[in-house]
This record gives sequence, C-alpha cells and structure tokens, in this order.
Amino acid sequence: MHSGRIIVKDKELPLEVFRLFRDLIYEKCAIFIDESKLDSLRISLLSRATKKNLSSYSEYYESLKNDNYSEHEFKELLNLITINETSFFRTPAHFKVLKEAVLPEIIRRKADMDRTIRIWAAGCSTGEEPYSIAMTVLIYLLTFKDWKVQILATDISERVLEIAKRGVYPERSLKTVDRYCRDLFFEKIDENNYAIKDDLKKVIEFKYFNLIGTPYPLSEIKNWDIIFCRNVTIYFKAESTKRVIHNFYRSLAAGGYLFIGHSESLNNISDEFNLVEVKGTFFYYKSAQKKQTNKTARDFFDFDKRLKPDFKPDVKEAKKEKNKDETIKFETAFICPKEDIRDETGVLLSKAEDLFNNGKIEDAIRACIEIESTDPLLWEAYFLLGLIHYNVGNAKDAVIQFKKVVYLNPRYFLVHYYLGNIYQKTGEYQNAVMSYNNAVEYLKSGRKEETRFDKDINRKALVEICENNLKEIEREAENV
Repeated sequence: MHSGRIIVKDKELPLEVFRLFRDLIYEKCAIFIDESKLDSLRISLLSRATKKNLSSYSEYYESLKNDNYSEHEFKELLNLITINETSFFRTPAHFKVLKEAVLPEIIRRKADMDRTIRIWAAGCSTGEEPYSIAMTVLIYLLTFKDWKVQILATDISERVLEIAKRGVYPERSLKTVDRYCRDLFFEKIDENNYAIKDDLKKVIEFKYFNLIGTPYPLSEIKNWDIIFCRNVTIYFKAESTKRVIHNFYRSLAAGGYLFIGHSESLNNISDEFNLVEVKGTFFYYKSAQKKQTNKTARDFFDFDKRLKPDFKPDVKEAKKEKNKDETIKFETAFICPKEDIRDETGVLLSKAEDLFNNGKIEDAIRACIEIESTDPLLWEAYFLLGLIHYNVGNAKDAVIQFKKVVYLNPRYFLVHYYLGNIYQKTGEYQNAVMSYNNAVEYLKSGRKEETRFDKDINRKALVEICENNLKEIEREAENV
C-alpha cells in the first residue's frame, strides 16, 4: 500500500488506455465517451488516481475493476465525468403542456382511483427539474381536493443528489422562477441564496439509480403516471437507449406519459409509445389499450367529457375562475399513426411544393395540413409549411413549423439556417447565433444526403453566409 501523496507519473493518457476506461464506463452505466473527450476524461482520471495515491492509470483501472470498494470509487469517478447542466423550468413548453394537457387528463382518468399523481424524474441532476415539476403539480392541485403528488428523483451521481437534497440555490439560478413560485416555495437564507421550503421537499424522494441496470425492480419502479428523462440518453449508444426506453415503457402505468429532451426522439428507438403533439410540443404516451393507429385529438383528450362534479374547484378558487370552461380543448394534439403511408404523403408533398412554386399559397398550405393529418411524422411537410410562411413574411408561424422540424430531424442544417435568419431579423440575437452555429456544425459534419429542398444548394457557400451573418450579429449587438 502506498503512503503519502503519489502523483501519476505519466500525465498523458494513451489512446489504448483511454479505450479501456471508456469501455468499462460504458459497460457499467452505458455512458459512451467518444475520443474527442479524451483530455476531459484524462483530467478526471488523474484527479481520482492521485486522490487514491496511485502511480499510474493502469493501477487505477485495476482498482476500479477489482477493488472491494470499486462501486463507491466508480461513483466518485462519475461525479467528475458526468455533465449536469440544468435549470429551473428548463424547456418551459414541457411544463405548460404538463399543466394544461397532461394533469387534467390524469385527474379525469383517475377520478375513481387512487388520487395520487406519481412522477419519476430520471437523471434529475442537482434537483431543479424535480422541484420544477413539483411546483407545477402542487399549484395545479390547489383547486382539487384529496389529491397528492409523489415524485421520485434519481441520478447516477451521488454528488448532485446531495446538492438536490440540500435544496439551496443561488439567487441567479431563480431567474426562471416567477414571483408567485418564489414566494410560495422558497425562503431567502442569506444575501445570495434561497432554500426550498420543506412543504415542497417532502413530496420528492431523491435516490441513486443506474438507468442501465436491467431489469428494473418493478416492485419499486412501476405504475408511474409520468416519467421525465430529458437530455440523459444523449450520452447513450442506440442499443442502451432502446433498453432504457423499453424499461420506461414497462415502468409506466397504462395511460402514462414520457417526456424526453427537445433534441431527443424515439424514431428508430421504440415503437411501443404513441407520439403526441400539443401546440408544437412533443411527448409520448403509453396507450391503455393495445397499440392503436390514427387516433385523433378528440379520442386522446376526450373533448366532450367535463371533469366530474366532485372535482370542481373550491368556492374561492371557483370565483376566480368564473365562466372558465373546464372542457379539455387541445385542437392541435394528435397521436401519430404507425402504418407506412409515405408513398401517399410523398405524392401530396410534391403536389404542395408545385402549388407553392406556382404561387398558389393557400392551396399549398391546405395540402401541407392534409399531409400533417395523415402522417404527422413527415418533417418535410412542416419544413415546406415553414418555408411558405417565411416567404410570405409570416415569421411567427414559420418559427412554429421550423421548430417541429428541429424536433423530428434535429440535424437538418437548412432549418437552422432559416431560424437563424428569422431570429436575426427580429433582433433575437442569442437564438440567431445558436441557430447559425448549428447550421454550420451540421453543414461541416460530412453528412451529404440530399433532400428535395437542398439538392441545388452550395453547402460551402452557405457556411460562408452563416459565418458572415454571425459576424454581422456581433457588430449589431455591439451597437444595441
């Protein structure tokens, strides 16, 4: 056994040794670290090997594999290599859908059942996400009697779980929390920090959990109404993501919902879920029956049923909500069909494009809407509809359609270019920079497959245009 503090002699991490650690990490938790992250992993390994008084990476590797405390040490290493970027109410559209669509449906469906809404926040990081979920649900339930919420928040990093359990956050991190939530759920403990109040803490259980462990202990991890797992599987290979998503499907109750990150998709990952869209926001649904196709928004949200009489708000709250219609109305929601209908929609898309090119704008829009109702996953229809709105100067509707494309085909360079163009014109410089940078990244990625919209585009020239626009934005921002 070593005594004293011994520094790893060779600071460089050879590629073959990097691969040993990479494969071990992938085997244990499915996080795949590509070779571009070699130096980042090297720093983490150097830190842990030095902490354990080991003199080489190889010695540290053997300790991870064979040490009686290897599980604890592996968790310590993960604390260094996992990225935990999060914030309160990150992706606000998800919380809007949770409040306006998902919670009303669950309350209606479970009216005669256990009045507990059960939510699992997987990959919870430092706690902002589960606390945001809890705030949203508790505020919604203020007008309903005898309902409770139970939230399980899990992560593979014990370091971030400790931060989450403590529930203390700097004032700057509360910038996305509105004044009502801040007053209701936080208390100021010193000049710069706020603490989560106990009433909010008590509805959440924070726990270590490795998503890649299979099978899940369904005696504990089952019958969830909602699972949030956002921007976690981006670190996984496809086969691991498939395994995790299937486990989520098994863990959800019939009629349950899955929220994943806006840049993630279950395309080619799972066909067990139904894809749902509410006003441009996508999430997933586990049907209570055998998988169905061509379900409509009316089928899904049961438009014609009002909440049962015993679920009316308290009298005081009812006065505030006077004349408010309790009918669930989400005309833009749908569940996507599963059958292959691309031949039919391909013909319709060509027709819509011809109509647009010939100046028949209204007919082209109608054709795109017809495609949307038939095949909601055809991103090309949303892109064409966005182009139409863009060309007639309707920037707001163009952005709505282009964002759908980003969800369904996030690496499509042309949609990022058009979004950058719109944001630049409207003075939303931060969004414009992000969009142009995305366009440049995907243009330079080497992927050369062409679509009907970009086959005549000079990609090198478009990169230069994006880069020039970024320089122009920099000059414009300096003058604001």
